[in-house]
Amino acid sequence: MPFKQVLLFLSIFASATPLGTLMGILLSGMSDMINVVFMSIAGGSFIYVSCSELIVEEFSLPGNRWLKLLAFLMGAALIGLLLLIE
Repeated sequence: MPFKQVLLFLSIFASATPLGTLMGILLSGMSDMINVVFMSIAGGSFIYVSCSELIVEEFSLPGNRWLKLLAFLMGAALIGLLLLIE
């Protein structure tokens, strides 16, 4: 991989957090709908990562399967109960 391409990827990665912070500050005074959309994207990202990466790996290991299932169901119920906060 050429050095210029590595520098490009590093600069894109390094600028992601400051740009995200700036975008969050600029959008904080906007309507509630924008807040709902971004919170939904963030929550969906956590659910996607947990379902596609973590849960599959944990349930493939032997031992404590019922305890793992109970913890998974409790976590899913907790996420569902977040709807009742507002």
